[in-house]
Amino acid sequence: MDQKSYLAITAMLNSFPQGAANPDLTMKTYEAVLRGFPVGAITEAAHRFTAGLVEGQNRSFAPSTAEFMVQVRKIDEIQALQRDRPKMPQISAQPYHSTGRAPFEIEAEKLRQKYANREILKVGVSYDQWRSMRHELPHGHTWIGALNGTIFGPEIIIAAEAAE
Repeated sequence: MDQKSYLAITAMLNSFPQGAANPDLTMKTYEAVLRGFPVGAITEAAHRFTAGLVEGQNRSFAPSTAEFMVQVRKIDEIQALQRDRPKMPQISAQPYHSTGRAPFEIEAEKLRQKYANREILKVGVSYDQWRSMRHELPHGHTWIGALNGTIFGPEIIIAAEAAE
């Protein structure tokens, strides 16, 4: 048994009242039954008994080696499942390079360019105002909230473009 496991078990045993047991023999028994188990499972089981987190444990006395082994096996199974679980592939994120403008400003500029060929009918119109007046506006108009509630007129199609 390695030093970390040994110290965890010693701390656990010292946290409970001592009986007339032989401490050297107790530790040799723990060493014998724990041979081959991972350090992480042993130290976690010792911590759980010390903290009173093991369901059904006797909080007045230290666990027997059999009780301790049941907890170590449970923890070892859980840790094995976690180790064997498929990992998500690491995706290399593209570094963000600021253009000096916020994303909403960039999107607003794209919208301005998209509707640049349309007449601006009104600016500063809320959504509720637009809903109440939309039947009075020309067919094909567009309300853009991202551009300060701007209402654009219908798209103008030039006769030469329509002929194509």
